Amino acid sequence: MEIYKRTKKIYNRIKLKDKFCNLIRKWKKMRSDVEKWLREEGEKVFKDIGIKKGSIILDFGCGSGNYTIPAAKTVGKKGKIYALDKDRTDLSKLMQKAKLFGLENVEIIKTSGGLKIPLGN
Repeated sequence: MEIYKRTKKIYNRIKLKDKFCNLIRKWKKMRSDVEKWLREEGEKVFKDIGIKKGSIILDFGCGSGNYTIPAAKTVGKKGKIYALDKDRTDLSKLMQKAKLFGLENVEIIKTSGGLKIPLGN
């Protein structure tokens, strides 16, 4: 019985290690996919849907900026992205990403979930 318990314990450790390794592989792939999206694919998608240089975009609920960054790259220096969110941690990550990509056309706005926007005719 003792051998069975030891064997089962070792088996469970190996099984847990395999699960952990699989999670790490998935996380690395997901991270790689996000980086690829930020660096190249996102900008292509925004161009394909008709976002042009000089556009002004509101990203409400922007999170850490996975759409904000490629949008800002797409609209260029003459464009503007207003990035709104209520999560300070996500906004801090967005600010770091914007600096990393050298983007000065992103205006980060912390909101409590609501915002009044005066609209003209």
